Amino acid sequence: MYHAIAVIVSVLVHMQKCRGATNEHTNVADLQALCDLMNLAKGTYATPDTTEINQEALNEIEIINISVADPKWRATLAAEAKNKKKDSADCKTPGSKERCKPYYELWENHNIALAADKAGEQYPKIDPAKLKAALGRSTSIMISGLTERAAAIRDQYNTQAAQHKGTSTADVVTQLTLAAAGPNTEKGSTVTCTVTLTSTRATDCTLPKGMTAVCETLLCVCAQDNTQNKNLCGTVASPDNRREAWGESSKSGKWNAINSVCAAQNKPTITPELIIQRLQAALSRIKHHINAAGEHLIIGTAAAAGTCESADGKGCVNPKTMTYQAATAVTGSVSWAKAIEAAAAAAQNNADLAKSKIAALNAISAITREARQLASALNLSNKGESLLEESTKTSIATTSKPDCAAITQPDQCRSKGECEWNDKATGTDKKCKLNTTAASEQTTPAAETAGEQ
Repeated sequence: MYHAIAVIVSVLVHMQKCRGATNEHTNVADLQALCDLMNLAKGTYATPDTTEINQEALNEIEIINISVADPKWRATLAAEAKNKKKDSADCKTPGSKERCKPYYELWENHNIALAADKAGEQYPKIDPAKLKAALGRSTSIMISGLTERAAAIRDQYNTQAAQHKGTSTADVVTQLTLAAAGPNTEKGSTVTCTVTLTSTRATDCTLPKGMTAVCETLLCVCAQDNTQNKNLCGTVASPDNRREAWGESSKSGKWNAINSVCAAQNKPTITPELIIQRLQAALSRIKHHINAAGEHLIIGTAAAAGTCESADGKGCVNPKTMTYQAATAVTGSVSWAKAIEAAAAAAQNNADLAKSKIAALNAISAITREARQLASALNLSNKGESLLEESTKTSIATTSKPDCAAITQPDQCRSKGECEWNDKATGTDKKCKLNTTAASEQTTPAAETAGEQ
């Protein structure tokens, strides 16, 4: 019995030695924050639609504008494709002739579309008489102004889009890959860490080195070398079988172990907000280290001297040349942070411009609906008169009619131009009544005058 217990205890002690105590995993929080940065390079990023707004967005309002244009001017435009001016002999040497200009061809295309809509199913077919009336002229002016406003919105957005052109998925993902694995890696890949190591860990892990790429920082924080026997970032990222001497020849094996942990995580969907959030989380791992020799800022766990040389149970990166300690400007910077900030800026610019495009298209759509409503109202009006004009005509016609039936004397009846006395009638039918012919002659000019004003 005693022998069996002794064997069990021996096995448990051996297992504990083999796996290493978890309190030796001093840099696992750094591993997590830095892996999140690495994985941005492999994330999914869909560039929002920031292309220019094309002519199609303006076609509807421009066709409506043509439909309410001066009928005489519109009659000069081709109503069939075969009659377009640009195809005429006159435009073989166009010079400065307006009818040979691209915009004139666009007008003709719109007029052809109107002519093809014979039943007025797509666009109002407005009587030319209505277009010549006061309401028609004012409606034409208003729709022309709306058309210009829609074009201005399109042009303003397209100017922004032209200035922005060139920022694409490649810019965002390329910057994130550069930050993650260095300048010579394949876009979107973190398989290879393309930084170059020397034979001295302290040199490779102190600015200006150590933070040129996130993979370099992870090597400094997690990798074991031949002076160590602690699993700084856990037994998978910092395995015992990678306790080779520090240097370029052993870099690949050390990196493969670290990257196996990072690569196992889910690929994120890239947004500007996520990029900044992960960058801030990684930079927040910088902490203060002080000893008798001085003070340092580090990521990871530093040796007693505060430097990041090879030491058992220690692994860090020291951003020495970017630390504020004197009344002079620092010269160092975190290269991977700058690249990630550039990626975030590019992604944010894409997102902002995409929102601008949506807003511009929505504005053009709203303006087009307003123009269509104005054209429809004109089309439904009476001879191109507004409801106020029609009401005024009715009021004038009504108030101008005298109450002939109330007159009882023949002479008084005859004195009213619109009334007549029925001499031929007998009995109760012999009375004053309205002369409809005379009344019409009296009221029509008045109504027409009101409509012209």
